[in-house]
Amino acid sequence: MGAAVTTTISWTDLEGLVDVLRAAHPRVDPRALGDAELRGLVDGLDGVEVSGAPGPGDFEALRAIWHWGA
Repeated sequence: MGAAVTTTISWTDLEGLVDVLRAAHPRVDPRALGDAELRGLVDGLDGVEVSGAPGPGDFEALRAIWHWGA
């Protein structure tokens, strides 16, 4: 078996994080999710390690970018 590949993305790269979330969850409406639910989706991304921590307003920005596009 091959080695598992992990991609690292930072909370400072919200557009990149949205790209990964869109690919993993194409039918999710981000407006319907609370901060804890968004965090759960981010934490549950297979093969993706998210570095750092979300800052003030990051979840709201993540929702907006995901919904409206970057």
